[in-house]
Amino acid sequence: MTVLFFELHRTAYRSIPFLLNSIQTTQGRKTVTHEYPNQKARFVEDLGQNLRTFEVDGTLTGDILYSVEKRLLENTLNEAGIGIFRHPFLGDINVVVTSFSITEDMTTLGEASLKITFEESTANIFPKQAGDNISRINELVKDLSDIVDGYVANNFTTNYGDNIADASNVLGDFLTNVGQLGSRANTDQDDLNQFFGQIQQMTDNLFPIISNSTDLSSNLSNTLFLYDNLGTDASKRLDLNSNLFGFGSGQVDFPTDTTISIERQKNRDTLDGCINGKSLINAYNAAAQRTYLNDQELASTEEQLEANYQIFISDNNFTESMLADLEEIRNQVNIFFLNLKITVDKIITVITKPIALTVLTYQYYGNLDKREEILELNDIYDPSLLSGDVKILEQEA
Repeated sequence: MTVLFFELHRTAYRSIPFLLNSIQTTQGRKTVTHEYPNQKARFVEDLGQNLRTFEVDGTLTGDILYSVEKRLLENTLNEAGIGIFRHPFLGDINVVVTSFSITEDMTTLGEASLKITFEESTANIFPKQAGDNISRINELVKDLSDIVDGYVANNFTTNYGDNIADASNVLGDFLTNVGQLGSRANTDQDDLNQFFGQIQQMTDNLFPIISNSTDLSSNLSNTLFLYDNLGTDASKRLDLNSNLFGFGSGQVDFPTDTTISIERQKNRDTLDGCINGKSLINAYNAAAQRTYLNDQELASTEEQLEANYQIFISDNNFTESMLADLEEIRNQVNIFFLNLKITVDKIITVITKPIALTVLTYQYYGNLDKREEILELNDIYDPSLLSGDVKILEQEA
């Protein structure tokens, strides 16, 4: 590590660069010492691990811009709140400056010695304990699925022949779409046979199914259940449902100036709402059950679910109780994410001069167990020689 340390001599705080001479990292435990009067006894209460403190010795140097750079760095170090310190080995770290000094020697004009104390800091967030969080998510999935089924049964009507034909076209598009997505699933053949058997049964009986809203609700529910079941794990279930979400987004709304057109548009909205609602509900359920390899995967899933949620609530006609339950499952999954962020592996970026991936991996972790993971995190052309910014997984504390 010594050679690598001295090669990585440039650093920055809040994007203001300076040269790095040395870093001392302090860690330990949070403790409370209990002393007892007139007794030769002491109890040290362990309150968990402390975050890191970094004592940095650095140098600021420049020529005609030295005074400007010094003033900029000084102002930056005095800023309140959390800033990002780029550590040469550990990458970007959220810290707060607790003290600093700038020493200028009159014999070396245009240069200053820096001593800065950074204390690692998290955002001012106090995660709510999940408790029976997963159980509550599962309950909401069941409740919401039942609500959606009931919504279709109670709101889909076909009093006009033209609207039966239109609904048949919409359902035909859905069956084609979901069939294509399902065919890509690498899953058990029996599950595929059951899924495509359901699609064929609906295709062969579209008109009688559409003519009875209860049968329609039941068949849609079975199809979407079997589609979700094609995912052999939670990650694949999440992908399947995320890919299906957005069905009907390209449809053009009808002018609702006649009773026929009003019914037609309502039926389309009901079908789209059912398909997208179930897809979103199942995606939330899968997201709370999958394994996340790192914080980047977690953040990507969180962003995707939130984007789909906002799309869904902006364009639907569901009841207030259904939307309230949907908001709760969203909040419950977000609580799950918040708790998971404490323990999930975090991707950080380190800066390195030309070095082999194998050497970098061993220097950082003391073994080569994470070599393939680092290779996947980076677009590395030649693993025998890499340099610059490299994404790695932060070492466990």
